[in-house]
Amino acid sequence: IVEDVLTSPIFQDPETHAVMVEEGVGAVQTTPLSTLDGRLIGMFSTHWRKPHHLNIQTLNVLDVLAREASYLIEIRQREQTLKQSEEKYRNLVANAHDCIVIIDEKGKIEFANQQSEKVFGYSSEELINQPIEILLPDRVKSAHITHRAQYSSNPTAREMGAKLDLFGKRKDGTEVTVDISLSPVKTHSGTYVTAIIRDITERKEIEKERARIAKELHDEPMQVFGLVQRHLTKSIAQPCDHCWLVQNRDLL
Repeated sequence: IVEDVLTSPIFQDPETHAVMVEEGVGAVQTTPLSTLDGRLIGMFSTHWRKPHHLNIQTLNVLDVLAREASYLIEIRQREQTLKQSEEKYRNLVANAHDCIVIIDEKGKIEFANQQSEKVFGYSSEELINQPIEILLPDRVKSAHITHRAQYSSNPTAREMGAKLDLFGKRKDGTEVTVDISLSPVKTHSGTYVTAIIRDITERKEIEKERARIAKELHDEPMQVFGLVQRHLTKSIAQPCDHCWLVQNRDLL
């Protein structure tokens, strides 16, 4: 608190003193603005044109105003931090390599990222508010509705259809082989499930090709061995005019 700027030692520096005189400031009261945890976030300053004595009532009012300003600033900063965090999260999710689909308690799609559009052929706008079964082949839709209801009664983070081949259906009706992991999130507005869907069609094709090659590599020697075995059996069954017993250690 400076009740008289002209006589206060705080403003005796010639440059500072000249500024205060030029601006017509006669008295100053300043209150630091702090968050609830004591972090300084600003200053609340009141100026008078003439020297001014502050009574206790005025100081109390200014203190209340300063605390209210601190609260509002802190709320604003938290909102900005939260907004930045949400934007960062949305950018990460939107540009993820896997499909990410968020579903509400009724099985309706709340969010679908860009990769979902690429894999399934629907735009995000087409998927919003649609049942998740829109992305499933017709033959499994009824069963999935039942499984989804069972999962909703006790949602947990887990892989979907462990050790089973799972399929999704594109907008054009073609199917895609997928891996799916589920992760529930409880909020004040209900429980949402995040489904991370990975297109493994190419991987499955590679696995099939490897299995085919391995089978051929296994079967071909066995086929050759079978032919040799049949030939030897046939030869042994036929009598021969001469037999020779050759012993040569170099041949062993």
